[in-house]
Amino acid sequence: MVVLHGLAPALVAAVSIAVTANLCDIPDEPRRAEGSQLLQLERGQLLQAKRGHEQGHHVEHAQLEYQCDEVNRAPCSVCGRESPRCDYHLFEGKIEGPWIPCCEKMELMKMLAWFNDIVQPHIDTKGNGFWYSLAFGSLLGSTRSGDMIDWDTDIDIAVPKDHLSWLTTLLQERVADVDPPYYVVGGSVVRLQMSQTNKAHIDIWPAEGIKPDEPCAKIGTHVSANHAVFPLQECAMGNMQIPCFHQRDEYLKSWYGIGWNSTGTSKKNAAPEPLPVGCQLGLLQPKVSTAQPKVSTAGQ
Repeated sequence: MVVLHGLAPALVAAVSIAVTANLCDIPDEPRRAEGSQLLQLERGQLLQAKRGHEQGHHVEHAQLEYQCDEVNRAPCSVCGRESPRCDYHLFEGKIEGPWIPCCEKMELMKMLAWFNDIVQPHIDTKGNGFWYSLAFGSLLGSTRSGDMIDWDTDIDIAVPKDHLSWLTTLLQERVADVDPPYYVVGGSVVRLQMSQTNKAHIDIWPAEGIKPDEPCAKIGTHVSANHAVFPLQECAMGNMQIPCFHQRDEYLKSWYGIGWNSTGTSKKNAAPEPLPVGCQLGLLQPKVSTAQPKVSTAGQ
């Protein structure tokens, strides 16, 4: 196994997939010899990519694209970050399809890869500082199939509440690095949009109450029994490995019920578990605010 050091995780994932795909095309007999040659070639390409990365060269996220089956997709006449997003009402919650257009799904995954690269140096997997994890439907899709759910409309992640302001500032400083710029909408829930025009997004939810001695946790507006979040593990999401809760199955069960792992079901929880007594006295389900969040002008 070739261990890859010093490269952005999303880049390593992309190259690893390329190596695997090439090996799968080789007949069984000569596979070992050909595989060795391919690994030598890919090692050279990785070293070249690493040098470019260390010298500050921009790595195009178009290289990180993964395969998306175009069958049974909702129509979208103009699909791009510069244009208004596709009509998500055509695919939202439609288990049998039509599903999210591949062009929009792939752009969401690119944005997640960009976010992951930006925050990766700051992550403490033991929870002593900044961290982030897939959450809600995105964690559900990752755990079920290693990908975004085709009838979902966005990506959800959770971060510690006391780092939300810091993260907002960091994103506002970095969105202008992308052309066209991503767009940050600040507030109690931070939203990272495709652009000012295209509102397809990643929702960044505050998390609190996740210390071992707390009876319950609140992720966004969802309150549940407190299960172990740390140390974070890595979960497949498309062609990437993204941080996720240590006891992710327990959180998914509390959010979506005992049938959460059935891929043909919706994300609704018909029979939520009762909250521990401590939760009812502490963190309570808040009302969803209808106030317009403050909009960032970064990158304009």
